[in-house]
Amino acid sequence: MAVTPESVVLLQGVGRVSVAAQTTSELAADLPRLLAEERAAVIEQLTGVLDEQQGQLQALAVELRSTLEAGGTTSDSVRETIAALDALMARFDRPAASTGRAPARPFDVTEYTEALRQLGEAAQQLQVLLAQADGKAPALSQASEDRARSSALSSLVDHVYRLLLQLILAAVAAVVLGALGYRAIVRRWQ
Repeated sequence: MAVTPESVVLLQGVGRVSVAAQTTSELAADLPRLLAEERAAVIEQLTGVLDEQQGQLQALAVELRSTLEAGGTTSDSVRETIAALDALMARFDRPAASTGRAPARPFDVTEYTEALRQLGEAAQQLQVLLAQADGKAPALSQASEDRARSSALSSLVDHVYRLLLQLILAAVAAVVLGALGYRAIVRRWQ
């Protein structure tokens, strides 16, 4: 019975299953080392990219802080100008002419001149602030792009991690199914 063609083919098939199971077990034994090496390489690469981006973001933060301080100074100057303008406008809001009273204060051109001078200074400071803001716009745009790239890189790492986990689970399932199949075939022939 052992020399019949069906028996020979069956024994060869069992031999192939045995070789496949051994190869699968060798792969399963090597898999933790391979995954550890790949994980270490990915982490090292990500750490390098994040370190590089951190330096750029810190420089941008310093520039942004100086711009905001200049904006605060300009804001104070504009507030003072508005107060002077309010004082100027208050002069035009005179009550209705009262009977026989003379105006409390005579018209003084120097007050209007001072208000206009302050308004001119505020306009100059506002122009400086706008020039600074225009100068910082490319840096802010670059920081936004860097942040978007960093987010994309994080999602890529998460995706690769999930795929590796799925690969590990599939390999473990294949090993278990191979072992169960091998046992079932061996039991059948005994």
